[in-house]
Amino acid sequence: MAWSRNMTWDSYYCIPKDYKDLYLTKLGVKKEKPTIEYLNYLIRKNIETIPFKNLDVTDLHTPVSIDPICLQEKILKKNRGGFCFELNGAFYLLLKSLGFDAWMCQC
Repeated sequence: MAWSRNMTWDSYYCIPKDYKDLYLTKLGVKKEKPTIEYLNYLIRKNIETIPFKNLDVTDLHTPVSIDPICLQEKILKKNRGGFCFELNGAFYLLLKSLGFDAWMCQC
């Protein structure tokens, strides 16, 4: 996994300003207050909308990044999918920006 030149864990937790709006638009979802029902809806829409693709990693050997700006560019602006770390990281950032008490857990 490649890191952006200036990527640090501090920068990872800095959510880009228009990230939430771009993500919700991509999912075709409106912002609501954080509830379990809304979370379940977001999960379903996320799975239906953004594909899991690991070709960058397995076949193309293209460096990937979990930097929020890189995730925004690849998944939200270029309409591409991603592999587990990218998709889970992108969704985590959405949840945090919506006020959910979310955290990352590497397994």
